[in-house]
Amino acid sequence: MKTNINKLDEVLTYIENNLSDPLDVDALALIGCLSKFHFHRQFKSYFGFNLIQFVKFLRLKKSAYELVFQQI
Repeated sequence: MKTNINKLDEVLTYIENNLSDPLDVDALALIGCLSKFHFHRQFKSYFGFNLIQFVKFLRLKKSAYELVFQQI
């Protein structure tokens, strides 16, 4: 049986691999094997951000990296 931490790590991997795509909370909760309500609570507790803030942070981080290291 997977722990909540392992489940949230799977969600994180999915988010990182699909940052360019729209992310559906229902699908992420399903990946984490949690209800939508419980997923939000566990996610914020584990990462310190709510889902929207976290995804925005990762997208900005990826964009900044691409701007700095983009070959022209």
